[in-house]
Amino acid sequence: MGKLTIRPLEKLPSKIKLDYCKLLSLMVIVDGEINQLKMAAFYRLIANIKLPSGKRENLIDFIFSENKENIKLLANSVLTDLSDQERNILRFSLIKDLLIIKEADYVETKEENQLLDEMIILFEITREQLQFIEEELKKDEDFYHEGEGPKRSLVKSTLAKASAIGIPLTALYFSGSFRGLGPLGLITGIMGIGRLKGNKKSYLSGILFTILLGFGSYYGIKWLIHTKDRRELRIISLYKDKMSEIHKKALYYAEVDLQTIIDRIDQQEATDKLITLQEIKEALEKTIGTLRHTKPKAI
Repeated sequence: MGKLTIRPLEKLPSKIKLDYCKLLSLMVIVDGEINQLKMAAFYRLIANIKLPSGKRENLIDFIFSENKENIKLLANSVLTDLSDQERNILRFSLIKDLLIIKEADYVETKEENQLLDEMIILFEITREQLQFIEEELKKDEDFYHEGEGPKRSLVKSTLAKASAIGIPLTALYFSGSFRGLGPLGLITGIMGIGRLKGNKKSYLSGILFTILLGFGSYYGIKWLIHTKDRRELRIISLYKDKMSEIHKKALYYAEVDLQTIIDRIDQQEATDKLITLQEIKEALEKTIGTLRHTKPKAI
């Protein structure tokens, strides 16, 4: 039997990651203007999946283009050549990330809700699943800001609820949405916690195996529920370190992209294109300012 390989978002082909980010960008611009709080959240998500520089330039052109690709075509394209498990990872991660952008400016609009409704239809997300994702995002925020560790009953309840409403445990694992662990992904999620255990390789392979089976996952992580205070503090530290790393990378990405736009402005002669490039430059400058003067956030 061949080895089962499931790729997280950051390991997917750059074309798929670009289409994924194009779909996310629609939430940034859905109100008809560029909001720097949304852009800052957007750049954190871009940094988290490691979208390369050339693709980010394509993405920026897409955001400021009047003629955008059809949303249904993008939705079909982003799911191309993925395994069933990878499709689940992408579907649930996309909705989670759209919610993060939607809530970044603390204002809810009709246009945002309409776009979200369209996305959950396109990606076949039920209302129960959407509610679950919203609840888990709130718990991630609480964990990040308050350092409230996972409780045995809550972890068990979350895993049971996810299974009951049709969210595969593999999707939870790879999108970093395990209760109380936040978006730590492969580095500081269960794998990060595995470092604390000592025998990393054998322990992690056992964890991954139970999750891939979709059975016994609670018992695979039950040791976490009984961790001592020292370990819980270490988990919180890993979490915050990862969010800080993503925030710094987002700032770096925005600064690189700004310089790319400045270079294009210097080389551009067409007046209409210069106007668009100046708009992009201004939006990126505001995004950089926001990232420089705000703290890392849970994503």
